[in-house]
Amino acid sequence: MSDDEFLMQLSRGDDTLGGALSRSSEDDPYEVIFDDKLDDQLALQDNIDSEWVHLMTAGPLSVNYIGNLLVLASKRDFPLTRPPHFTFQYIKDPNSFRATLAQVSGSMYSALIGAHTAMDRIQLNVQQVPSHVKTALKLVLAGSPMLIEIMLPKALESIGRIANESAADARTTFEKFTSLQELIAEIIEANTNTHSGQTNVVQQIQSQIDKAKEDQTNLNNNINSIKSQYEDSKREMEKARKEYQEAFNAIPTARRWFRKIFRRIIQAVVAVVTAPIRLLGCVLGLCYNNQAALNAALAAAETAKQNAIAKANHLLQVLKEAEKRHADFAAQQAMEQQKLVAIINKIAALDLDRMSEQEIVDILIESILQMNQIKEQWGRLIQFFSKLSVQADSTQQVIVHELISVVKEAQEHNLLVDPSDRELFVEILSITCQEIERGAHLLYVMSKTYHDVSSEYMIGQITSMNTLLLLQTDTERTAYLKSISSNTTLTSTRITQLAQARQNEYSLRNKQRRDEYEQFLAKIALEDLEVSIG
Repeated sequence: MSDDEFLMQLSRGDDTLGGALSRSSEDDPYEVIFDDKLDDQLALQDNIDSEWVHLMTAGPLSVNYIGNLLVLASKRDFPLTRPPHFTFQYIKDPNSFRATLAQVSGSMYSALIGAHTAMDRIQLNVQQVPSHVKTALKLVLAGSPMLIEIMLPKALESIGRIANESAADARTTFEKFTSLQELIAEIIEANTNTHSGQTNVVQQIQSQIDKAKEDQTNLNNNINSIKSQYEDSKREMEKARKEYQEAFNAIPTARRWFRKIFRRIIQAVVAVVTAPIRLLGCVLGLCYNNQAALNAALAAAETAKQNAIAKANHLLQVLKEAEKRHADFAAQQAMEQQKLVAIINKIAALDLDRMSEQEIVDILIESILQMNQIKEQWGRLIQFFSKLSVQADSTQQVIVHELISVVKEAQEHNLLVDPSDRELFVEILSITCQEIERGAHLLYVMSKTYHDVSSEYMIGQITSMNTLLLLQTDTERTAYLKSISSNTTLTSTRITQLAQARQNEYSLRNKQRRDEYEQFLAKIALEDLEVSIG
């Protein structure tokens, strides 16, 4: 196939290019049943949802708290009290509670709207990762040496760029939440009425800020440690390549009977390249169940059939456990929404005209404690994308670097790439790129969940805050307070219904997948029975 023909088929998204992406199932028909991305998502759905469950309670509640205070500030204004010799760093106009609350409202608006738009960008970017993974695999399987040299590094660079940009978006959003956190902490600290009973809240906020900085420093240190070991990893890669080449040439025919020899070499290389997973943890902090099943199966299985049976049985159990966890999670969500309604009703009963400064600051404290939960989740998102980025970088620096060296060496001697080299790099890149794609898929599902929830339950509330300081009459204020209580209760009901609908949908998908594995295992058992009967 000429380069022009290859590029034409690549642009059309032809998944049969060079027989590339169907090769494993043709070699091993028992592998057809397995779908890593589907099983990962079903097994980890409760973890994906739990990352943003607080958005459905903390978000509306925080906006509700600030909305009520804005209504109060539209009628009352007073200077913030402060201890002697206190210096303001974040509050712009301490002589006006109204102006300070407008500053808080603007900071919250910036954080939540910024989070919404950032997550929109993130999900659109992460959606592109699978196409870059396919391009990389097609190049190794069917591309010419020249195309491999030119295009393969760019495909991996694109994945790394997406991960880095997503991490940067998450970091920017995280910093906006930190600014809001510091602003409200200063209001609490500056108010002399809070010094006796609420100093622990200021200390708690500062502790959270310090902990976030420490976590980021540790992550950066671990990433630098991984990158400092690239040269050692390259030497391990070269050693494995020579070992694979010797085994390939020593067993030129009937090689499928010696698959364990080749698997051992490949697994050794994969262990080197996926060092970021061992040091940093998997993308969501939990490693993929199919990989655990594969490792367990490889240790015990002698044949492809035994391997498939072990994996299917393992995954069947994983999905049963995941369904129970998800049901518990849905029940927890319903309880959280009941608490939300109770809090909203309590706020609605407050007499804003008679609230003391102490009570006002208490509401600010409650709002920041809710926002902190969302901020912490964005902090974890930074780590998730940083892990994905370093996995892509490790793959490029170790595997692709070695492959490009092999291609250049062959070109210098006017030779084709050795078949053993092409097969080795196909196998290794298939495994490592699929790991990257699986992590990216989970992050896409997570980011889409956040964006959908934010679109449905947050954006309308956030944008309506801007006009509250302009309310002129008590009639307008009373009407708004009633409406915000009613709307939040309605939102809570809709969220509860959504949680139940998602649970029902998940249970159905999980059962359908378990049924597929049970039918697969029953079919193999029937085949074995027919063989034994003769």
